[in-house]
Amino acid sequence: MPQEIIATRTEKFQEAGNGLNVPKKSFNVESPSFTPKGPAPVQSPKIAGLSPRAAHAATFTPRGSGSVTPASSSHSKTLSNEFFPQSLLQSTQFAEFVPQNFVANAQSNQLNHQTDGPTNLNPYSDPFLTNLDGTSGPITNPYAEHQPATNGQAYFQEASTFRYPLNYHLYAALSPHREQLAPYQRQTTDFFISDDLREDLQRKAEATLQTFPSSTVPQNVDGHFHSLVMLDSVAQRTSATFGYPSWIYKATSSTDGKTYAMRRIEGFRLTNEQAIGLKLQWKRVTCSSAVRVHDAFTTQAFGDRSLIIVMDYFPLSQTLADKHFPRNAGAGRAIQFVPEHELWSYLVQLGNALRAIHQNDLAARSVVPSKVLLTSKNRLRLSGCCVLDILHYEQHRPMSELQQADLQDLGRLLLDIAARNPSAHTNPAKALDQISRNYTDRFRACLAWLFAPPNGRHGHASGDSSPDGSQYNVNIFLGNISDHVMNVFDSTLSRDDELTSTLTKETENGRLVRLLAKLNAILERPETNPVTSQSPNQPPNAWSETGDRYYLTLFRDYVFHQVDHDGRPVLNLGHIVTCLNKLDAGIDEKMQLVSRNEQSVFIVSYKELKRGFEAAWGELSPATILNTVGKGQTSLKNEVFGKKEWKSDKKTIFALTSEAAKWSEVLSEVVERSGVLGREKQLSPTLALVLTHDLLLSKKGIALPATHGLHSRIAAHRARLSAELTKARLRRGFATLDFLRASIDETGAASSDAVAVDAAAAAPKPFHPRWIRINTLRTTLEEQLKTTFAGFEKVKSVNELRNPKAKLVYVDEHVPHLIAVPVNAGAGNLGAYREGKLIFQDKASCFPAYLLDPTDGDVIDACAAPGNKTTHVAAMMYERSNSVNGTVYACEKDALRSKTLEKMTKLADPHGIIDVRAEQNFLKLRPDAKEYADVKHLLLDPSCSGSGIVSRDEGGIVVHLPSATVMDPHVKKGKKRKRATATPDVAPPAQAASPAASIDIADEEQPEANGSSDVELQARLTALADFQLRLLKHAMRFTAAERISYSTCSIHAEENEMVVLRALASPDVQEAGWRVLQRSEQVDGMKRWHRRGDQKAVEDSIALLAAEESRSDDVQGIADVDAESVAQACIRCDKNGDEGTMGFFVAGFVRGLNCSSRTSASNGTTQSHETTNEPATDEDEWNGFGSD
Repeated sequence: MPQEIIATRTEKFQEAGNGLNVPKKSFNVESPSFTPKGPAPVQSPKIAGLSPRAAHAATFTPRGSGSVTPASSSHSKTLSNEFFPQSLLQSTQFAEFVPQNFVANAQSNQLNHQTDGPTNLNPYSDPFLTNLDGTSGPITNPYAEHQPATNGQAYFQEASTFRYPLNYHLYAALSPHREQLAPYQRQTTDFFISDDLREDLQRKAEATLQTFPSSTVPQNVDGHFHSLVMLDSVAQRTSATFGYPSWIYKATSSTDGKTYAMRRIEGFRLTNEQAIGLKLQWKRVTCSSAVRVHDAFTTQAFGDRSLIIVMDYFPLSQTLADKHFPRNAGAGRAIQFVPEHELWSYLVQLGNALRAIHQNDLAARSVVPSKVLLTSKNRLRLSGCCVLDILHYEQHRPMSELQQADLQDLGRLLLDIAARNPSAHTNPAKALDQISRNYTDRFRACLAWLFAPPNGRHGHASGDSSPDGSQYNVNIFLGNISDHVMNVFDSTLSRDDELTSTLTKETENGRLVRLLAKLNAILERPETNPVTSQSPNQPPNAWSETGDRYYLTLFRDYVFHQVDHDGRPVLNLGHIVTCLNKLDAGIDEKMQLVSRNEQSVFIVSYKELKRGFEAAWGELSPATILNTVGKGQTSLKNEVFGKKEWKSDKKTIFALTSEAAKWSEVLSEVVERSGVLGREKQLSPTLALVLTHDLLLSKKGIALPATHGLHSRIAAHRARLSAELTKARLRRGFATLDFLRASIDETGAASSDAVAVDAAAAAPKPFHPRWIRINTLRTTLEEQLKTTFAGFEKVKSVNELRNPKAKLVYVDEHVPHLIAVPVNAGAGNLGAYREGKLIFQDKASCFPAYLLDPTDGDVIDACAAPGNKTTHVAAMMYERSNSVNGTVYACEKDALRSKTLEKMTKLADPHGIIDVRAEQNFLKLRPDAKEYADVKHLLLDPSCSGSGIVSRDEGGIVVHLPSATVMDPHVKKGKKRKRATATPDVAPPAQAASPAASIDIADEEQPEANGSSDVELQARLTALADFQLRLLKHAMRFTAAERISYSTCSIHAEENEMVVLRALASPDVQEAGWRVLQRSEQVDGMKRWHRRGDQKAVEDSIALLAAEESRSDDVQGIADVDAESVAQACIRCDKNGDEGTMGFFVAGFVRGLNCSSRTSASNGTTQSHETTNEPATDEDEWNGFGSD
């Protein structure tokens, strides 16, 4: 049998049918409404009128959605039917018909872009094509779903529109195109997504969002899966596949907001934790024909011990068992026959899934009808994987045997479907004989090969008939059916072309939707200015009815509110879409706009209209930056650079807003006392602040043109504003404006005490240069100094980098391969940075990996994202021997941060040293696992308060917004303004105390600066310290670990020295032989670093722990700890110091009582270690604060 099968594998597949057996249709050719289109060219009709018999003729509607004309078509490639809808192809079974009033040469004129006039495109009284001659039809909604066949309307694009430039065509359809169609044949659906596809997507979206509030399933599983919905079609217990009752649920993750499918194995008790670890291997399997596994865990949320497998969710999918073997099929009801090309498609798709699984050294073990999903028309995905691997972890069956069983299961599945009998595989010989009557010999031979694999050449004496792995695997199978693989591949590409063409339509439609959204946000706003006014009724001087916005109001009437000479509405979809596209393109074509009272007429071009439109939108968006920042909703940098839709230069916007923010304390007082906001209702506080800054302080003046309305409104008050600025300057004790400007530039404040300002300016101001670590995985320091920084002058001190724009470079003396440049030196635009050769990393952030000093073995980075420290420790390992001599396991629990980690390591690590463990909780790693038997170094940088983080780009900017109600108290309302008789000596407070009016941007990442009380801050620090201690003690349980570096970006002793002392005082830690890494044992650069731990904090922590020792078993021997020694072992960085670093803390731990026997390559110290095997304990995941 095998030789016969192999001999027949090259036979050409004979298709069951050619797909052309569609019954032909006939039309009533005597109907006066149509003229048959024969082989000869169609002649123009000679009779313009209609016969009286036309009143009884059947109505004709062109092909399309809801058409009464049958549009049957066929595909010459039968195998493509599962992917390629037949309705998109032109049928050749009958001749086309042309309306009598349609001119035959209109199409040729259209293609040549030459038309003498508009073509009559209203043969069927489409209400959207009503002309201005008064003709009209019934008012119907052309977008209504499920239109009756008699109301199917065609949208005829005017032939003259093809002569316009391409930049505002309705859409750009991509190839392959249908054959040339006459305008009347073009359907509305040609420009929008098809009804079938739209309805299918809507139904799937509805199923995804479906919930049952009164359901009996748990409300929450594993802390972040909620809104569970049971997906089983039959609510009865079944254990046929897995040996345990299994259920399937839909659930939403609160971590990323996505919907997943959860397979629950009821009543399963996990006996070996390593079985759950198999999920990591399955997470690496990515295949379009297999449902991806995301997670696996055990839970008691259902009232028992259950195993949960988290997978991708495909709404409205069904299994092959539900489709081909329905439970409600009675004895007298025949199961549907499946065409052969569809079965070949099944074989190709499932073979593709098995290929991806077997390549990862895994086996599916679930190729059964109830575990193969049909997610769309003939689109299969293999599900149920990973379950049996965990359930039967202790069986240890050979992987080759399991993979060969997958192929045999595939043969059984296809045999059952072809024979239309779910138990046909129990008698394969009879079933194969039966299917030979309906299917080709090629298909039968393929199934026989799957059932009877070739045996090994060297059989055993015992008669072993195990398959030969070299001749029986999924690659051999796919090679035997390669022609059908290519057929399915071709069908997939055709389907891809179709969906891409559909996407281009929706892309253009989305562009017009955004245009309409912006237009409606501008028009008919009910306030006098778009920010402050709360008027419920539109006043006559409303912002949207003045200036250039008035043209937009008239344009809205021109596009949407056209009427005929009798005042009846004219609905013309072509006119609407064309005008909006012209506006978006901003062409030079002019139009005539008439006011509603017909008293004013404007001739305006689309280019001018677009300029006014963008200016109006600009007043609503960029002008609110400072207002958003002033309310504390975001930072200035994020607000500017996070707006992708702005077309203006973001660097210019950031410079303008940051300068206005620095002057806001003075300018808000100027605006308030001048009374400008009370007189100019169109100005918001933020607009007034920015425009006043440009008017009085900017060298180029106001950026707006002189004809702009805002320019004239603020310029009219120049004298008043200038006088108030002079008064504000004198009140602060500055003789000239230059002195005030220097004070604000140097100290960021306009103090009323000039002496204090001089002292503050003379004192050294903390600064933070741009620290850059040279990634030695891709380049060297010498190479970058000769190439990237060839034009930079080398300086000897970091304090020489205070000039923010100078081209200077400083090579650090403590951390190798670390340099610093001025913050505005343009390092972000360097090509080496985009290539991964340069990594922006603060100097303090380089301390943990440098202190760890890995010399051999593997490394675990417990909290790796975004990957700066991970790539640093990998570079240190590589440069030791200029080769890969170990692995860095990068763990990251958060899914989004895991993606950032993967992206960075892929760019920075070309040698594959880093093994990213995405979505891996470090606390769930088993310390005694064989995989981590060579882990000698661990790097811990856990979640912390982030109180040491600085905002390098925004400094200490405080935004002060002027009040719209504060007026000069010496200006009387309703009368002529008089000069004030006296000037107060002290300026009133400028709203700096109001949380809504100001925010310290530099402190926005510091939790204690957000109004938290001391009690709340202390509670948060306590929770963080507990988590950090658990992480540190878990790291100390790894059996081969020798060194650990512990670091935080916090300035609080509770997260730093206290955690170190609590770890040293732990009996488990002492028993394992861990101690703090002394200063004398540290690498040379860290040994020379002058800022050490806080000895006062160490002494206070020792006293506190000594008091706990008598009543707690977790503290022992704390009295023997030397406070000075621990303080010297710890390393600190001060964000307010002159070293240019952030606030940081780092400490090292080493296992052993004496110095290690190994010689450090960095400092030459000898050290020894001794290890003890600590049994692993089960650590639950901490669900507290997220990573900073």
